[in-house]
Amino acid sequence: MKRLAMALLVTLFLPLPPIAVASTPSAQQIIESRLTVTFTETVEGSGSTRTISHTVQVVDSQANLTEAQATGSQLRIYSFFLFQCSSYLPASIGPSGTQSGCQGVFAPLNASAVRSAQSFTLTRTPTVRILDSFLSSRPFVIPRLVIEDAAGNLHSFSTNWTRVPLVAEEIQGGPVQELSPLDAPVVRGQVLRAAAGDVVLLSGSNLQNVTSLHLGAEAVPIWAKDSQTLSFEVPNSVGEGTYDLVLRSSYGTLTLLKSLQVRGPTPDRSLTLRGLGRQFDAVHSRALNIFRASLTGGYRQIRCVANSKDIAVSKALAVRACAQLARGEFRNVEVVHDSRGTFGGSGFWLRIYATG
Repeated sequence: MKRLAMALLVTLFLPLPPIAVASTPSAQQIIESRLTVTFTETVEGSGSTRTISHTVQVVDSQANLTEAQATGSQLRIYSFFLFQCSSYLPASIGPSGTQSGCQGVFAPLNASAVRSAQSFTLTRTPTVRILDSFLSSRPFVIPRLVIEDAAGNLHSFSTNWTRVPLVAEEIQGGPVQELSPLDAPVVRGQVLRAAAGDVVLLSGSNLQNVTSLHLGAEAVPIWAKDSQTLSFEVPNSVGEGTYDLVLRSSYGTLTLLKSLQVRGPTPDRSLTLRGLGRQFDAVHSRALNIFRASLTGGYRQIRCVANSKDIAVSKALAVRACAQLARGEFRNVEVVHDSRGTFGGSGFWLRIYATG
């Protein structure tokens, strides 16, 4: 018996710089922070005699799960279904499988499912012949758990799974043999961002089995690959936009829909401020806000260089300036503080560099 499990555990992070104001978490983030959702696929046997089961386990840190209408802080287990799709986890697949290229897989819930306020474990075992009949056009099984809160909001959890376990087939004119779905390439679901000339790193499993890679319709050479990583360079000929990544192997074609965002060239920008005191005034703060508004996506580093007679003042100015800039969508940008104590006059100067 072969088993493969994937766990999804999402936690909230506290805001990094003290000066930054944390945004109010969304309903989805609140739900994700209290739940641990684990999807498991189990394959037994081979060929037409094999069985396939998909299980989801939900653990609630508040022990407040229910199957009835949710009230207060309760979360209702709304649905757990399987879908057979033509591509790799369509993001907008609905609870009924209405996404183009997907269809619901008939598989009743196993009677042995475990249910409690702390943990739900639900299993569906589809009939193999149902999966096999759509194997050539829909080679991906996607489990989808939907949770409903007391306000009626629906929150979905999914995972990308390997290809539907293949039936015995002939490979390159050789003897009939079995391809194990557990050896098929899998890429961790993520949206990547890069510019032309950047090296992109994919993470997942069985990536050593990838034989070719396409960015949209353009073939892209693979730089390096092993079981868990695969790297390639975005060609200079690729323009700005969002692209599918297409990975081919002996197990078929893995298409990552709209998974790479290629940005245009990012110009370097700089700002110089001068002050007569020991801290920023309203004019400085306004200039920092205008500078931040001029920055678009694609910046990799913000460097704040401050200089005054007092090194402690320089450190405080550099930290505060970068904190005012590196927040919101820029909070994951690398920040460099450069503090100096060599300023000859009174006051300070501050220079900021944003580089792509």
